[in-house]
Amino acid sequence: MRADCALLVVALALAGCGGAAPASPTGFEHATAELSETLRIDGHAEDLVPISAVAVSADGTIAFNQGQDGLIRFYSATGERLGSFGGHGEGPGEFQNPYRLAWLGDTLQVFDGRLRRFTFITPELRLGHTLPDMPLLTLARRTDGSLLALESTGSQPPVIARIDADGDARQTVMPIPADEGGQARFGGGTVRLPFGNLPQYAVAPDGERVAVAMATLDGAEAETFLLTVADAHGDTLVARRYAFEGEPIPRAEGERAIDERIEVLRAIPGAADDWTTEAVAALRREAVIPPFHPPFTDLMIATDGSIWIEHRERAGQRAYSVVAADGDPVGQVLLPKDSRVGAATLEQIWVLERDELGVQSVVVYTVAWTATPAARSR
Repeated sequence: MRADCALLVVALALAGCGGAAPASPTGFEHATAELSETLRIDGHAEDLVPISAVAVSADGTIAFNQGQDGLIRFYSATGERLGSFGGHGEGPGEFQNPYRLAWLGDTLQVFDGRLRRFTFITPELRLGHTLPDMPLLTLARRTDGSLLALESTGSQPPVIARIDADGDARQTVMPIPADEGGQARFGGGTVRLPFGNLPQYAVAPDGERVAVAMATLDGAEAETFLLTVADAHGDTLVARRYAFEGEPIPRAEGERAIDERIEVLRAIPGAADDWTTEAVAALRREAVIPPFHPPFTDLMIATDGSIWIEHRERAGQRAYSVVAADGDPVGQVLLPKDSRVGAATLEQIWVLERDELGVQSVVVYTVAWTATPAARSR
């Protein structure tokens, strides 16, 4: 969905609509999603265990993991139970941690992070083949057989790299920005502190696109984030800056969080002697409390190329800022705090909803984008 620049409340980079960012940016609030439930796979009726990954094929077939049982469950676009595949184990067709699902045509690929292998499930829900001994942080396998993986040597910044099918040629697709804040020197190393501004990254289900989002919490560009999207060969497709409404961190809250983290670190067996009064005071002096909480917790590239940016929970709601494949902001989606988007297009979302008993259901909603009253009056 494209929106006229005059209607946008979001602040964009000069390459976008132009002009300076507004004094009080309101992010993607120019349009909100109206959701209409069209299908519910009820967790109680279907006896579902916790779900962490959902994938939807071109014909609407829904697949999701049941990590506790080592299973992948399949349902039709109308909610008909099609069957399941797998089991808990290490043998062919079994899983330990099936946490990445993606459709390659009518075949489902499942990456098991613990076993470091891909399993391919045929349309008949049978084992096609496996690819063992994949890089530990494999993100996707493309139709040409190449892999996208997160590479980090410890001494070098992490990057997303494309690895050819033969495993020999490597090409950096996108670097991952460094964590801003959240660490402080202590003794001969560093310790993790609250409020780390971690970059979020995602890979499209088919491995054709990579996205990275990094927020700016201080300085002239505070309350903005940079979204960069590249193709699998490292060519930049989108590089734009957007605004978000920052949630301030009161100093007392920040100091209390740092003290709580120090107490956790001091409780580690054998660590108490290192936490002298002088060491604690030095760490408190070095610790930086940013003016705002880091704004987002996850990033997803949908099957239609749109980008879904999940923000931290506020006021009992889970909010998503949505960007079209070409970088134009679409609007925002608001869900209850116990719900999250598992798969999406701009017209439909597949939501994992958790009830008061902790049971998850998969719910499909049709999405209609509606301009806010403020936007309609302009």
